[in-house]
Formats: sequence, C-alpha cells, structure tokens
Amino acid sequence: MCRSNANEVAFTRRKLNDKFYRWHTSYVGHLKERSLKEQMRRDPTKVIRKVVFHMLPKNRLQDDRARKLRIFVDDKHPFADKPLQPYIMPPLNVSELKARPR
Repeated sequence: MCRSNANEVAFTRRKLNDKFYRWHTSYVGHLKERSLKEQMRRDPTKVIRKVVFHMLPKNRLQDDRARKLRIFVDDKHPFADKPLQPYIMPPLNVSELKARPR
C-alpha cells in the first residue's frame, strides 16, 4: 500500500506542456488528446495511477497490486492521524559483499 498526495508531484523540464494523453472514442476521426497540465488540473490522481500501473510487472498480479494503490489529492485523508515511519535499511554484512567461489 502506497500513500501519495497527488498535488505535490513535480515534473522535469517542459513535460507539463509537451506530454499528451491520447485516447480514441471508437468513432471515425475522434482521436482526443489532453496535455499533462490540463489533466493535472482536472484530476491528478489519474496521472499517478497510470504511471504506477505501467511500472508494475505485466502478470496476473498487476490488477490486484494496482487496486491497492491509494492516492489522495490533498493532505486530508483517513490516514492523517497515523504518522509514517521511515524505513531504515539494515547494514550489510561483509560476507554479503564478497564474491562467491565457483
């Protein structure tokens, strides 16, 4: 489960104006497109959901994993009273860094 505030997403370079989302309406000549800037103004959760969905491995678990993603537009969400605990990586053992003999 991942939690994110959709309004706090930052993009690199000119991506807000240069990236477009395109879809077809199944009618002849009805190819629609919307810029990333306009999509972020309308519904920023769809942008994050699409990005995360394309990062998931393409297997049977993809839909189940995507369903568990929770995206919130602002700081008001049901988990606000529970502070996030940072994950600290355990130190590596020296034996893990050595090459195994073949």
